[in-house]
Amino acid sequence: MSKQSQRRLKIFNVFSQNLRWLKEEVNFVNYEFKDDYICPLCLKIFPVEKLNEKMGNSLTLEDLPPASLGGKPLILTCRKCNSEAGYKLDSHLLNRLMELDFEQMIPGSKAKTKFKIGENEITGTFKYQNDGSVVIDVRPQNSNPKQAGKFLGDLITTHKTPITQDNIEEVINGTKMSFAIKNLADERRAEIALLRIAYFLAFNALGYGFILVNNPGLSLVRKQILNPDEIILSTPYWIKYDFEDEFLGINIVREPKNLRCFLVVFDLKTKNKIRRCGIALPGHIIDGEDIYKNIREILGQGDSSITHSVTIENISQKDERYLNTKPQSVASHVFWKEFFNKSNSDS
Repeated sequence: MSKQSQRRLKIFNVFSQNLRWLKEEVNFVNYEFKDDYICPLCLKIFPVEKLNEKMGNSLTLEDLPPASLGGKPLILTCRKCNSEAGYKLDSHLLNRLMELDFEQMIPGSKAKTKFKIGENEITGTFKYQNDGSVVIDVRPQNSNPKQAGKFLGDLITTHKTPITQDNIEEVINGTKMSFAIKNLADERRAEIALLRIAYFLAFNALGYGFILVNNPGLSLVRKQILNPDEIILSTPYWIKYDFEDEFLGINIVREPKNLRCFLVVFDLKTKNKIRRCGIALPGHIIDGEDIYKNIREILGQGDSSITHSVTIENISQKDERYLNTKPQSVASHVFWKEFFNKSNSDS
């Protein structure tokens, strides 16, 4: 058995056991299963045989965050849910982060570009080097050959000095060259990709009790992830704040009351920068999805500071999971009740 197959079987067994323990703790009316795995996104039931990659819609490893952003395989999703996220969501998140790197002129960042001198244009890339210089990489093979030839002729005759970040504007003006960055990311899809990562990280830590028991707001989260072209939840999903390392993992926002939610804090790593995200998920309350409207109305999204008094409790274990014993199968509910009661007693 390959290492990947062993990893998938180990994950299957951990979550299958968690599901059995949860069944003993809570009466599931709508689920009939024995030694099975439920895809955390579509909620379809899969027997262990579905670990066979040759079977239709088999169970696949899910990297959290995506491997391209520094993630590692932590859970299983069905192949359909996994593959659709790649082209519908994750690619937009990666492209958006790369665009942000470029907009902030971070060394090593680059963007696909169309350069133009007069009526002649050429495609290429625009890259900021580590030494402060700028590299313009033109691709005549991907451009109109006649226009590309005239463009290169104009560029060579009018520009003979190295391009740096300090003189790039002078160079562009001197050659009468303009450029337009080609944005590849759909920003809303990138936001939904963040929501998806947070949802899966919470599932990885808290198990089936978090997503299947008494959390109606998460059904809307799943629906939004599965249907990115629809506006099911209002944005933003995130709390803009420079969270310290102590908040990495799963948190509960206790106060103010209108911001009570689970808060998942994680890092995304491009080749050039590490960015920290704090994404809200509904708690075990009716209308928990109102958190997204409340984030916008109470905190606003103008900068990276929290101007209101917010109490956040980190509940992450060292191994990031509450899946090892039967009582832990309802850990998210225990924590939620504990902090909710604590808030009431303090008020």
